[in-house]
Amino acid sequence: MTSPRVYVGTYAKYNAANLAGAWLSVDDYVDSSDFYEAAKKLHSDEADAELMFQDYENIPTGLIGESWIDDAVWDYIQASDEEKEIFNIYRKAVGSEDDITVVLEAFQGVYRSPEDWAIEYFEDCMEVPQHLENYIDYSAFARDAGIDSVYFVEVGRDRTFVFNRF
Repeated sequence: MTSPRVYVGTYAKYNAANLAGAWLSVDDYVDSSDFYEAAKKLHSDEADAELMFQDYENIPTGLIGESWIDDAVWDYIQASDEEKEIFNIYRKAVGSEDDITVVLEAFQGVYRSPEDWAIEYFEDCMEVPQHLENYIDYSAFARDAGIDSVYFVEVGRDRTFVFNRF
């Protein structure tokens, strides 16, 4: 995957039909303050440049806007590819604005189905006598848990991501 980057122009230039600006690689900067400083320096030809982020790549929606960038972007770019996949799946399915640390804390794992999650949940958290195991309806338990306790996000066949609801 290519580096996250932002095309930085200014509102004044844009309003004058001038799209002069440059792509800035986000991972070249320590944090948003460092990024804004570089962007202001890029447009030092303006007395008080009002920055405009006209395009971006490899930054999740919701972490950047037309004139702002969230500090959580730097947590995102330091995450592993697996963590980024988990985050992107969660944000797309749940529509949450949670940052990557919250999402990874909520992540329970990937299962073949919600029922497989329920079976493991019972094995790990409950002490069910062996003679009663056949009476447990794991599908119903998973369905009910999906109402208010967890999110089940099915991704393709036999891949269900499970997240706690906070």
